[in-house]
Amino acid sequence: VQFSSQKYYCLESETLVVLEVLRLKSNGEASSIAWSTKDHTAVSGKSYKGGSGVLHFGPDELRKDIAIEIIDDCNWGGM
Repeated sequence: VQFSSQKYYCLESETLVVLEVLRLKSNGEASSIAWSTKDHTAVSGKSYKGGSGVLHFGPDELRKDIAIEIIDDCNWGGM
């Protein structure tokens, strides 16, 4: 499992960034993976709304999205 991109950029005015998660191959069985946000150049509660969860892939499902809410703090920053 990996993200479709190594980096994601967005404008604060977009209010939401969608991270695409790819399951590289399917063995015909369902699978799940836990995820959580981690601060780097953006800080949870200041630049974005942090979160965590579990993605559940069906037997032949290869793509899922994680939506992260962006906080407009009037400062430029990357995520």
